[in-house]
Amino acid sequence: MLRLQRLCRQAVQRTGQSKILSWFEGVKALAGAFPTAGNTGNLRNPSTRWTRVQISKKPLCSGVSPRPTGRVIARLKASLRHLAIPTICVLCQQSTPADSLCALCRESLPWNVRPCRRCAAGELPRGIDLCADCQRRPPPFCRTLAPLQYRGPSARWVVQAKRQAGGVAARLLGRLLADAVAAHYEPEQLPDALVVVPVSWQRLLRRGHNQAVLIAEPVCRATGIPLQRRAVARIRHTAIQPGLSTRARLANVRAAFKARRIWHGESVALIDDVMTTGATASALSEVLLDAGVAEVHVWCAARAAVS
Repeated sequence: MLRLQRLCRQAVQRTGQSKILSWFEGVKALAGAFPTAGNTGNLRNPSTRWTRVQISKKPLCSGVSPRPTGRVIARLKASLRHLAIPTICVLCQQSTPADSLCALCRESLPWNVRPCRRCAAGELPRGIDLCADCQRRPPPFCRTLAPLQYRGPSARWVVQAKRQAGGVAARLLGRLLADAVAAHYEPEQLPDALVVVPVSWQRLLRRGHNQAVLIAEPVCRATGIPLQRRAVARIRHTAIQPGLSTRARLANVRAAFKARRIWHGESVALIDDVMTTGATASALSEVLLDAGVAEVHVWCAARAAVS
């Protein structure tokens, strides 16, 4: 970034502001022909569904020492990143226009087809919205959105997102989740806030990040829903859930969370990477409902089958 600033200053001093502006206008003309990487837009404002890179026409400098502003450099950097550097599909390693997945690989993903509206489990017959378990014993959350099944590439991305260098996989899952929200929710149906599943400080120290936050950030940008990173806290370090039975999972997360604010009848979306039995989502939903939340939606990237 500092090198780019230094080159821009030297170019302005050598060639003059008019030539640099003409070059910026050329970049603007190219950038205007293509949508930016996150093409879902802001769901709360449909007019911004497709955005273009805007290059400021204001003078780049004032006074004696001309220098381009930081905003112009940031926009120029974004233009060059999307136009000059090709995006590579993470599965087939082929060049793709504006996403980390090409169209063929996206179609081949293990999509969660006709799941239960309440818990997102199984492939239900047409015309049936709730599975037998949700009809017999409804969970505390009102709706679950999980676009992928936990197998194949989606399972690998979930595992990678939990590691130290898992930012790429987590943000990819977040973009796929944002696309699913755009497809299944009308703007007036969107919750009021996004809440992430917290991790203990031990896991945060080992991983360096909370994968739920990285997944939630693309959803926040696409929907315009505010992200509440510290709405709930994990007050007890718990064992990892894989390998535990349903009863053991419920006992593992019992009294493990605490609300850090009071709500006043809002609806929230609880974001996580994967749902298996729903024990974590149920425990957090009960905490949020006790804190004043009206209804809880669960948005997770993948849904695992319960054996």
